[in-house]
Amino acid sequence: MALNDVSLTSGMRSNLLSLQNTVELLDRTQTRLSTGKKVNTAIDNPVSYFASQSLTSRASVIDSLKDAMGQAVQTITAADKGITALTAMIEQAKGIAQSALSAAAETDGAVTLTMGVVSGGTANTVDLTVDTSLTYSSTISIAGVSITATSAASADGLMKVTGVATTDALALKAAIEATTGLEDYVVTVNGAAVNIALSPAAADPSDITVNAVTVGAIVDTLHAGTTGETIVVGGVTLEATFSLAEATASNYTKFYVGNSAVAQTATQIATSLAAAINGNTTLDTAGYSATSSAGVVSLQYEVAGVPTDVTTADVTGTHAHITEADIPRASAELASLQTQYNTMRTQMTELAEDAGYKGKNLLSATALLRSLTVEFEGADLTVTGFNATAAGLGITESTWITTPIDSTKIAADIDKLDAALVTMRQESSKLSGNLSIITVRQDFSTNMINTLTEGSDKLTLADSNEEGANMLMLQTRQSLSTTALSLSAQAAQSVLQLFQ
Repeated sequence: MALNDVSLTSGMRSNLLSLQNTVELLDRTQTRLSTGKKVNTAIDNPVSYFASQSLTSRASVIDSLKDAMGQAVQTITAADKGITALTAMIEQAKGIAQSALSAAAETDGAVTLTMGVVSGGTANTVDLTVDTSLTYSSTISIAGVSITATSAASADGLMKVTGVATTDALALKAAIEATTGLEDYVVTVNGAAVNIALSPAAADPSDITVNAVTVGAIVDTLHAGTTGETIVVGGVTLEATFSLAEATASNYTKFYVGNSAVAQTATQIATSLAAAINGNTTLDTAGYSATSSAGVVSLQYEVAGVPTDVTTADVTGTHAHITEADIPRASAELASLQTQYNTMRTQMTELAEDAGYKGKNLLSATALLRSLTVEFEGADLTVTGFNATAAGLGITESTWITTPIDSTKIAADIDKLDAALVTMRQESSKLSGNLSIITVRQDFSTNMINTLTEGSDKLTLADSNEEGANMLMLQTRQSLSTTALSLSAQAAQSVLQLFQ
């Protein structure tokens, strides 16, 4: 319908325009009340609308960064829990190592029986060392010619001779003849000839016999006895029974001489051994002495000068007390502790590799996995972890079972564990510092988001009280405008009555 198809009176047109404006305002007020905003589109207020959008966009970016910060906090928290668990495991491993050090101390100590055979010769040394292998190698050297006896543990756990050999029997014969003037020298083990017999040299050197090669009879004889350690030298018997020390202040093995206990230190043991033998020997030309060094007792028998008569030294011995169930007991305990230690070491590595969160592990052996970048608005923070595996901490696999037992290896492992604990404390402190930075930035981001949101709302939010009052006023105005329009229509109808 054309705008001027219908003619309205000025009063009706005025009332109609007023009603239309009221309805428009009423619609806008209803929209504000329903959305809670006074600026819903750029048409409402371009300046406020775009300013609000900018603030809201920045708040949204910070909120997304805040979420990433939260995940970074969880990654560091996972690493911290891993460090706590690893620290406990390292302390447990240290306890195992300290127990091993005590067990190793119980296996320390050896008795060395040394007998000088003739003038110009060097000592014959037999080391009875407590260890798992229960073996020794004994060498007699006379004028540069060596005779070597070796042993090993038999099936029943007792020691036995496995071989006696000389490099050159003829050279030995000539050396003895030239050095001592004696024809033969006999050393027997349980009645079997071992080495050589010496007596005044015969007129014809070709008559001198050397029995150095008749050694087959002594094999397996040293483990045949059932008594304690018995050694007979020149008719004097020395009996030494070996057993583990129980709850003693020192961790050396107990020794018994003639059924009398010789206790405490290796030096006291050496003195007692020397006194026991020298007090019973009747050889005018024989002298015994004993020394101690680092827990090893050495017993020496020396012949003064070159004897004119045949000097025979019968050495007999049994090894019934050197058994797998007796002296090596501490070594068995040490082996068990070594297994526990190495198992604990393996578990440390596995735990470190399990301390990851969402693809990042600050304790991993892989450098790429233990680098974490946390983004902030306009900056970032790189958190670098450390290799918390056993290898990364310098904790090596233990090798405590050696012959002889080397307690310095255990002490070295304890030092490595102490160093690992220091590393754990240092790295934990670094992670705590980074965690504090991220936590502060989290709080700051939360406050900044609230500030930006509040600023945006001040530009766009509607005052509900004001809009409610406007709604009531507009509804009243609408009612009045409708009434006025109705009155104008009634005035127009009154003109019609003039034509009736």
